[in-house]
Amino acid sequence: VSYLDPFQMAFTESRLEAIAESETVDFEGAYQKWLEIENRSVTQGKTSNAFLWLDPSGLIRKTYTPGIDRQTFDCDPVTARYVISKEEFDASVFKDMPLLGSYPKVSDSGTAFFRITSPLLSQDGSVSSRTNQRATRVDQKSWDVQVTSSGLGVDPDQDPVDASMLASAGLIDWKDPVVNRWVESQKALGEDLQPTETEQVSERSRRQAVVARKWIAKGVERLELDRNLQPPAITLRDRKGDFMDQAIALSAVLRSLGIPSRIAIGFRTEPSTVRPTFQFYCWVEYHDSVAWIPIDSFIDSDLVPADRVKISESAMPSINAYEPFLSAIRLMPDVEISARARKP
Repeated sequence: VSYLDPFQMAFTESRLEAIAESETVDFEGAYQKWLEIENRSVTQGKTSNAFLWLDPSGLIRKTYTPGIDRQTFDCDPVTARYVISKEEFDASVFKDMPLLGSYPKVSDSGTAFFRITSPLLSQDGSVSSRTNQRATRVDQKSWDVQVTSSGLGVDPDQDPVDASMLASAGLIDWKDPVVNRWVESQKALGEDLQPTETEQVSERSRRQAVVARKWIAKGVERLELDRNLQPPAITLRDRKGDFMDQAIALSAVLRSLGIPSRIAIGFRTEPSTVRPTFQFYCWVEYHDSVAWIPIDSFIDSDLVPADRVKISESAMPSINAYEPFLSAIRLMPDVEISARARKP
């Protein structure tokens, strides 16, 4: 489409592509089945992208412009004035950031596709291709990432377990007496962790990991993210912690049960909000003797949905506990993540 842009007083060439007809949130946060259209425009040599959502009658109900981080909704004038008057942005380094494009409820399908773009993603291996994620480099600063609820990563033989994933070291000090007493108190509540005669090692590991996740999920209060990292002894003693604290505590409990574990670090998307976002996040991966499996005590499910993009994983062996998280945190000021219902 070629047209005169009245705001820039110049001709614009736009290429419109229908992406998918899928569920996306409206102004009130309710899911609507709208057609998503990507608009790639060139005006006086400058390129820009935008996304439009059309209802079945063809009316535009929602737009998003990544370059200026502007999302608009169709609503009544009174509500529009009220929303504009509110302060919407938080200057924190951990602030939620916009998710480009429509984001369907992938927890139902178990598969999601993302594109992550940042000038800092210039090296091979900048985005992890392990566990349940496969990353494909697009160009110098972009990667396409496919995530499933299980499987898909590199061959397990190329992602082996080493001693650091069972060690009581760094922040994951599972040999702390407080941690051991807490684990024993949970065992005393009646969960049978002993292997059966016919049970395979992988089956036992998965069963024990699910039990450990429930211990943390039920026994530790979920707090908002802060900038402090707690050792597992404090999290279990005080029975509260944010997702970073809980991931570290869960990893410690798993290792105390003889299950190798590591911390997955990246971003988690929030599709159900009025303004879909992604945020810095971390969770746990454990090895069942066959493959690595994601697990998360900060959600109400034993199965981790495909709602996250992993940048890296770490056994947390160092006393410098913050270092493993920096690879993802440093991307926050200058990263774009787009979501698709199908493979790009």
